[in-house]
Amino acid sequence: MIRKICLFLLLSCISWAALSDDAGANRQKWLNMSLYGGDNDAAALKSVSIRKDGGNFKINVSNQFNFECDLSFSENGDPAALSNCKSRDKPSPVCNPDMPNSVCAVSRGCFRQPDEKNPSCFQSWLVKEQEVPLVCSSTKKERVCKGEYTLATMDGYSSSEEFTIARQKD
Repeated sequence: MIRKICLFLLLSCISWAALSDDAGANRQKWLNMSLYGGDNDAAALKSVSIRKDGGNFKINVSNQFNFECDLSFSENGDPAALSNCKSRDKPSPVCNPDMPNSVCAVSRGCFRQPDEKNPSCFQSWLVKEQEVPLVCSSTKKERVCKGEYTLATMDGYSSSEEFTIARQKD
């Protein structure tokens, strides 16, 4: 009986170690290969980069909204979730600053002075969800991970969008 338990535990450990090695190799592919993707279906796929940040990982989707997010990996080494996503682009004016007498500028009280500092006169792109789970799948040539999220601005705009992160298979 003890021999069977020891053998079972040894085989379990060997299987777990092999799975762990495979997961580590898969994660290394995501960290070392050229990646591409997007932050919505309307934009063309662009460069995606992952970097180490302390003990964590950051991912930058250099696409239309230029989001940078925290990245976690699954047990099999694939990207599992994006969190704390923020646009790396500076906020843009909600009205044309060169037209301080426009209906927009007058109704919002914006750009009445040349060096506007009022935060409500600018907008940034946001991801509403704190965490965006990713679902990964394979095609003949690619490993692709996708996650749905809500794109929003501070003035109430929102729409359903999808992150895509992909790499070529080796």
